Amino acid sequence: MKLSFHIKNIPKIKMENKKRSLEEKSKSST
Repeated sequence: MKLSFHIKNIPKIKMENKKRSLEEKSKSST
């Protein structure tokens, strides 16, 4: 159950990670 739930959420997690890394980059650049 938990595993399938996690697999379904992988795209969302990746999107979140992308956003976060982008924010980190913009923060460090300023």
